[in-house]
Amino acid sequence: MFITRTVRAVGTSARGSRSALLPEDQADFDADYEQALTRAGTSRDLNELFTVEAP
Repeated sequence: MFITRTVRAVGTSARGSRSALLPEDQADFDADYEQALTRAGTSRDLNELFTVEAP
């Protein structure tokens, strides 16, 4: 069973967050971030771009 928590990524960029990931996790990050960008463009709500799901 996995417990997921949401944390607020303060003071970093998407590039900085991505570079801290293991190479095998970067593709998932890219896909999730692209989806968040699309939703933010539609809703005009940027909060999702600064929220990270952490295991």
